[in-house]
Amino acid sequence: MDASIIWTLRKPVIWVWRKLVGWAGAWTVEPIYRQANDYHLALRNWQRRWVELAANVEYKLMTRSSFDQDGNPEQSIWVRNTGTTLIDELHFCVEARLGSVSYQVPLAAYRLRPGCLARLPLIGLPLQDLSIRKDGLFATYESIRVYPIRIAREQRIDIYSTDGVVWTPSHDDYLNGEWKRWRGRLYNVKAMTDARRDHLLRLGHRWCRRHGLWGLDAASLFGEVWRTRRYKRLPGVLMFTLASRAPVINAMLWLRLLLRIERIAFEFDADMQAATEYVLKKGQSAGPVRVIHWDAASPTTTDSA
Repeated sequence: MDASIIWTLRKPVIWVWRKLVGWAGAWTVEPIYRQANDYHLALRNWQRRWVELAANVEYKLMTRSSFDQDGNPEQSIWVRNTGTTLIDELHFCVEARLGSVSYQVPLAAYRLRPGCLARLPLIGLPLQDLSIRKDGLFATYESIRVYPIRIAREQRIDIYSTDGVVWTPSHDDYLNGEWKRWRGRLYNVKAMTDARRDHLLRLGHRWCRRHGLWGLDAASLFGEVWRTRRYKRLPGVLMFTLASRAPVINAMLWLRLLLRIERIAFEFDADMQAATEYVLKKGQSAGPVRVIHWDAASPTTTDSA
């Protein structure tokens, strides 16, 4: 075949190959990556905590990074009234700082009934991001905090003077390296790494630990077999040594996931459920604040710590 004809057919062959790979991946690889990424998002949502903003007022900050690709590009904050009286007005501020630069988002909620929540968009707050330059690594902001300004309820106005809770982002999404790109989208696959570790522990228990052999490396297991003269345990050690090889255990995990024998899903255990219930009911204290009470019926003011 002439070389020019082969060169002409190059583009259509590549196009067909990419279509085939995309079709096969949509049925095999992509659903597994999506499971792992959904696990990551569910874990992050569970880790978000209600924090005390003021007496009987709590908030949950829903910031985002450039790695978040869950179809919801908006950053927001939830506030809720945990008291028994109506909050007529709630004014507070979300502030991100980068050195001497302050990104302030003043917010307000009105007629917040007991037990009710309000969701407010954080327009103007930068995404959590990192950039690499010649002179170092830079973040869009170094810290973020939420502090109350004024709350009106029960014919009284409370003016607050507090710095609120300061939170420093850890940038785990950027630094953990547990990301895969598939067809132009990023997926967090840390859950797959955890699944491989759990599978390795299960194999170690099945072939070694339940027979009194402890260890996860071949040298220690073989040494224990020879030292204790438990030669009948040698086949189990050989099986575990083979199965614990990275290519083998990866193949075993992918096979179980592809055949739908195993699924990556975020599930609550008893301890997680108890911790969630505690935080939902109690929140996290922002510490003491200084409040100036203005009684609507009288122009006098009093200070209290």
